[in-house]
Amino acid sequence: MEKDLNNWPYRWFGFWKEYGEEYVKYPSIKHFLNEQINKTYQKEKLLDYLKNGFSVTVTSKSAFPDPFTSILGKGEISIRTDGKWLWLDNICDFIEFNNLILPSSFYSHIQKNNFVLPQIESFELETLDWPFF
Repeated sequence: MEKDLNNWPYRWFGFWKEYGEEYVKYPSIKHFLNEQINKTYQKEKLLDYLKNGFSVTVTSKSAFPDPFTSILGKGEISIRTDGKWLWLDNICDFIEFNNLILPSSFYSHIQKNNFVLPQIESFELETLDWPFF
């Protein structure tokens, strides 16, 4: 099954095959670039939602090279959640500057929350769909 905008069976997003050999089973970021769809987003609300999700874990950006340039980053990168979905917080930059689009089910979920992050209970973290193949 092609994993793309309308056929995304997971509740995580933002891990790309461009990150290196250990990510070959993940999708290419190129499958999630679309300027036309990106322009329809309520970007300020969307980015606020994504940037403020609960931080589950933090690591060095050097573990995740830029998927467009392969340059290793500096600083930190977080895996964030709203209690249902997981995402790498660098997707905010890709949405803002590279026309990244979210799977339809992810964007719909955020819209249903009215772009407001729900309260998260720690026990909910155990039930998250982690992106490990």
